[in-house]
Amino acid sequence: MIYPIAVILIVASLDTVKSEIQWKTVELNDAYEGSQQQSGIPHSFERTAIQFKTDNNDDDASQSLDVDFFVEKERQGGLTVNFPSAGSGSGPDNYLIKHCKNKESTFPENMPTEAEKLWSIFATTGANPSFKVQVNGVEVINVLLTDDTCDYPNWRNFWTQEIGLLRFNSWQSVFVGYHLDSCYWGHYLDADADCQECPADHWSADAGDTACTPCPVGTHVGVGLGLAESDCTENGDETDGDETDGDETDGDETDGDETDGDETDGDETDSEHNYSQSVAHKLSVLLVVLLFASNMNI
Repeated sequence: MIYPIAVILIVASLDTVKSEIQWKTVELNDAYEGSQQQSGIPHSFERTAIQFKTDNNDDDASQSLDVDFFVEKERQGGLTVNFPSAGSGSGPDNYLIKHCKNKESTFPENMPTEAEKLWSIFATTGANPSFKVQVNGVEVINVLLTDDTCDYPNWRNFWTQEIGLLRFNSWQSVFVGYHLDSCYWGHYLDADADCQECPADHWSADAGDTACTPCPVGTHVGVGLGLAESDCTENGDETDGDETDGDETDGDETDGDETDGDETDGDETDSEHNYSQSVAHKLSVLLVVLLFASNMNI
């Protein structure tokens, strides 16, 4: 009977190589009924992005949520999202980038309309801070924080230090769950859960991807620039800044330089290599378990 069990265990192991996302719930706020708040959550955007789910299924109630960033006990930016009720007359859903903007901005027309939303947030701080948000696989915010895009007084004081903590807060219990072991589009999580750029001619549209998807044959995209399959183009316009129209010609990008032979069977990409290592590790553990079980049955 050990052989059917072995098959089940191996199949289960292969299915979990990419590791299922462990969603955590945001705690209910006892001080305000129907709200949620959780503070002091360790996180570094230098390593990965964050993901959370919301479910705004009540059009008759105005709802809002906050994701605050902290450096020790000092709040250093974040995001506020407002979902006005259908009859409030307050306009469409809007957002505020904290400590950058003085007033809310309306989401773009491509903002997904589903009640349940999966949010991915990536932020950089320091000399060239930026803020990006993806909702249900669609990029809805992509801002390079500068004196032209931020009108909050002394905004640079809030976006130069490395973020270390998070706080979630909502007024109508819209948080379904969150997790922090995520990456961001155009990248993938390697075996050590570090966020890596997708190699050239590969794309990734999900923050939880542990491997990048190759572009269709004959199409190209630059390193880390593939956010969807549509970014893969025949002329490879969406590539690295170093590959200009003058450099990236049919003569330069030939079979000898950047071809299927370079990025396929001959040279395993980083994502494929890490995926293979993860599978090998899982199978090694299973073999030890199975050998132990076999000896127990003798």
